[in-house]
Amino acid sequence: MDGRRTILGIDAGSVSVTMVEVARDDGKLLESAYALHHGDAVGTLKRMMARMDLSCAGAVAATTSTPRRLKADFFCDNRVALVEGAAFLCPRPGAVLVVGGERFGVVRFDEEGGYRDFRGNTSCAAGTGSFLDQQARRLGLKDAEELGKLACENRGTVPRIASRCAVFARTDLVHAQQQGYGKEAICDGLCLGLARNIHDALFAGRELRGPVAFTGGVAANPAVVRHLEALLRTGKLVVDPGNVCQALGAARSLLREGPPRPRRLSSEALFHPPPRRGKPFHGPLRLQGSSYPDFSSLLRYEYRSARFADLPPVEVDLYRKPPSAGAGRVVLGMDIGSTSTKAALVDSGGDILAGFYTRTSGRPVEAGQLLLEAMEDLLGREAPELSMAGAATTGLERYFSFMNAFWKMRIM
Repeated sequence: MDGRRTILGIDAGSVSVTMVEVARDDGKLLESAYALHHGDAVGTLKRMMARMDLSCAGAVAATTSTPRRLKADFFCDNRVALVEGAAFLCPRPGAVLVVGGERFGVVRFDEEGGYRDFRGNTSCAAGTGSFLDQQARRLGLKDAEELGKLACENRGTVPRIASRCAVFARTDLVHAQQQGYGKEAICDGLCLGLARNIHDALFAGRELRGPVAFTGGVAANPAVVRHLEALLRTGKLVVDPGNVCQALGAARSLLREGPPRPRRLSSEALFHPPPRRGKPFHGPLRLQGSSYPDFSSLLRYEYRSARFADLPPVEVDLYRKPPSAGAGRVVLGMDIGSTSTKAALVDSGGDILAGFYTRTSGRPVEAGQLLLEAMEDLLGREAPELSMAGAATTGLERYFSFMNAFWKMRIM
């Protein structure tokens, strides 16, 4: 057998790639690797293979979602791979739940362990891993993993945040911020909303028998796991430790089919060359009928605060020289949104004197304070005696009172 005693199993989904190496004789899992591919599944696969010792591998099995540039010996249907790999998680599962970056679904089994049915979500990605990634970015977090860790730190009330639609979730997120919920509680509310969406879409009105195995990228989120366990009431979920279920199922399916004659594998020889790009039918779009507005400024810089060092800097733009003391008054307008916080200084003629922009990062009060601090910095440089006629607010700011001291200090 030329010493090639293992088989590679590969599953490339919408956001990640999983690779496993299993023993050729009994299908035992020997090694696994997982990585986000950021739209480059083939490149990620090549890098993962370059880090693996392929000297013992003699065949490759992959799920049907894996790019066909991979020269696999066998492509296994994703649902078949899911069912086959479920035996690795739990010998006799009542159901296997999979929640990935864009899709989620559940396979149910009968009491004898036979396949019963499958139900999945629609084409909308609400309630999937990509939804949590989007909300994590909105809150200024690195990724959904950080969101899940923060959610587990929540010890208070959980706000109700819809997860059926990203637009509705944004509205609920803003309302939770207005009501004074901290970032940990908001993250927990997002995880609970996602768990409810999965439960309602897949399990409402249906008989469910435990144990339930849980795989896919979202299975690594402990807050979602905790909320699903409370909703399903089938006991502890059997969580896939490395999202290996479908990659392992593809490899074990190849063993069941009868593996081909072993061959030598290498990270380069395992891929077909990229297809040749055709000539485009139309040229690039050009802006001809109008022009962009002029956003050039007299002074532009980033203001960084020692007090709010962990928040993004404020982008400061001075468009016109402020009027001298007694020559006119300016009005301040500010908007604190769920994603960004903005402010503008406007003179008596309605012209914008200066603009300020930063990311809210899930901390609207601190973002507003940071903007006022940046404004004080600019006025201290350019117009220390300037007075203000008033201020107008919208967004979250109309619920806060931290700017009152600023108004008293500046409005003459």
